[in-house]
Amino acid sequence: MEPYSNFEMGDRYLRTLMAFLGIRDFTTIDANGLDVIGNDVEAIVNDAISRAVDLAATF
Repeated sequence: MEPYSNFEMGDRYLRTLMAFLGIRDFTTIDANGLDVIGNDVEAIVNDAISRAVDLAATF
């Protein structure tokens, strides 16, 4: 667990909304560090896409 993961509200919001709609089983694919100057944004996004493709193979 990352030190500031409790402050990340996007995933919590979506989990709450999806639970309200009856969807309780889904996986979050994060792409952290996109807003940090100097980070390789393309590599971060490509990594997230790669993880999404891997998850889709077992969907």
